[in-house]
Parts: sequence; structure tokens; C-alpha cells
Amino acid sequence: MEPQDCMPWNSLFGGGNQVPYDILNIKDVATYFRIPVSTVYKLAQEGKVPAVKVGKHWRFLKKDLQLLFIIKKGEEHFQIHEGKAGS
Repeated sequence: MEPQDCMPWNSLFGGGNQVPYDILNIKDVATYFRIPVSTVYKLAQEGKVPAVKVGKHWRFLKKDLQLLFIIKKGEEHFQIHEGKAGS
């Protein structure tokens, strides 16, 4: 039985055999962010990036990483402007 055949999967994503998002492994994430694989492992273990450990393997949802990037970029923007306001 495939995960998408399970009832919760069908109720969450409307059925069908299409996975609605990309699932990435450690190497994919390292390539995507252009950082070393060892850094991705460290960030995942520390809970600094959204990830799921399946057995011995880390898996990431691309959409979660994109959202994290947008959030971090917004925090950086806010800190820059906040610093200028106090000057």
C-alpha cells in the first residue's frame, strides 16, 4: 500500500496519486540552499529547519523551506529597519 492510498492522505489532499509537493533529501536541500551537507544535518538536528526523520534519513518539504526562507528574509528586513529607526 502506498502512502497516498491511505484514508488520511486522501482526505487531506483530495485523493489521487499525485504528491502535492516536493519531498527533498539532505543533498537536495544542500544544493537548493547552496550550503554544505554537514550544515543541513546540523540545522535539521537542531530543529532550525522543518524536517522529518524517517528511519535514519532526513526528509524536507520544499514548500516549508521556501516559507522558512521568506520568513527569515522578512526578519532580516525588519531588524535592518528597526536598527535605522533607533539611530
